[in-house]
Amino acid sequence: ALSANTTTNTGMRLVRRLVWDNIQCQEARARFYPTCTPAASADDKNYATPAVSADDNNAEKNIKTKRKRRKSDNDEEKTKAVRHGGGIGKRKQGEIIANFLIDKVSTKVEGSRDEAITYLNSGSGVIDAAGGSGHVSLGLALRGVRSTVVDPRPTVGRLPKRDRKALRMAIRRRKNEEADSTGGGSTNDGDPNVTVASPISELQANPPIQFSTLRAWFASKPAGVDTTYREGTRVLNEDDKEGAKEDNESNVPICHMCSPDRLLPTCSGIVALHPDEATGCIVDFAVKHRIPFVVVPCCVFSRMFPNRYKSKSSGEIVSTYDDLVDWLVAKDPSIRVETLPFDGANKAVWSMFVSGSTCNR
Repeated sequence: ALSANTTTNTGMRLVRRLVWDNIQCQEARARFYPTCTPAASADDKNYATPAVSADDNNAEKNIKTKRKRRKSDNDEEKTKAVRHGGGIGKRKQGEIIANFLIDKVSTKVEGSRDEAITYLNSGSGVIDAAGGSGHVSLGLALRGVRSTVVDPRPTVGRLPKRDRKALRMAIRRRKNEEADSTGGGSTNDGDPNVTVASPISELQANPPIQFSTLRAWFASKPAGVDTTYREGTRVLNEDDKEGAKEDNESNVPICHMCSPDRLLPTCSGIVALHPDEATGCIVDFAVKHRIPFVVVPCCVFSRMFPNRYKSKSSGEIVSTYDDLVDWLVAKDPSIRVETLPFDGANKAVWSMFVSGSTCNR
C-alpha cells in the first residue's frame, strides 16, 4: 500500500487512493494477474479462480445502484441550490415577472390590466435589460406587451426552440380567431400538443406579439466585467487577443439616452430578471430618469464592486443577497421589495414613481 512517505522512499507519487471490497479485489486479481494465482490443490479446487456466487453479484449490483442513486440525489440537490429560480423553469419565471409588472402598472394608472398594457405599449415599450434569451419578453409578448431585449451576448433574445414555437403558435392562433370572427374560416394547422403559456381568454383583448432584440450594453459597461464571456468573444491566440478586444468594443454598442436606437428616452418601463453585474446600473438609471422598473437581483459580485457599502457610516461591504437588496432599496424612498412565488433569488425590487415623482429624461 502507498503511504504518505511513498514519495520520499521510492520516488513514486500517490495520485489516487482506491478502496475496494473483497469481490472487486478478486476480480482484479484474476484479470490482471492470472499467472500469479496459486495452483489449485486437491483439497481446494476453486482456489485458483475465486468463486463469486450469484448472490454476491446481486449484492454488488445493489451497492452500485445505491451509489448511483445517492450521487444523482446529491447532484440534484446541488443543482437546485445554485439555480436562481430554485428549479422552476425560466419561462415560468418570465410569466411571473410579466404579470407582476402589469399588476404594478395597473395600480400606477389606476385602471384595469388592459389599461396597464396600453400604458406599457406606449413609446418604445418595455426594456428587458440584460434579458439573455428573452424569457421575460416572452411572458410580456404572450400578454400583448411590446418589449425589447437588450443584452451584449450574441444569443440575445434567442429562446429555446419549444418557447419560440409556443409564441409562434399563440400568434397564429390569434390570427385564426380573428379570421373566424370575420367569417374567413380557420386555417389552424399547428401542433395540437403545443400548449401556450397563457390562456386564450387572457389573450383575446391583447393579442400576442413578437418582441424585439438589441445586442448592446444597457446604459453603460460595468467596470471589471468579463467582456470575453458577456460579449461572446473567442480569442484564437495571443496575436489576435488585442485585436479581438478592440473589435468587440466597437461592435457591441451601449444603449443609452442618446444612442441611435432611441429606445430609452421613450420607454414605458424597465424589467430585469437576474441581470448579474448590470443590477446596480439598471436601478441607478431608472431612479435617475424616474422610469418605472422591476428588477430581481441575483449574484452579489462583492469582489467586482468593493465600493458598495451597507451604509456610509458602517463601511461594511455589501456581501450577501439581503445586503444587495437593502443597498438597492436605499437608492430612492419610493423603492419597494416583494417576494415572488418561486425559490432562489426571488425578491423583486421595484418602483412606479407614482407620488412626488418628476420626470428627468
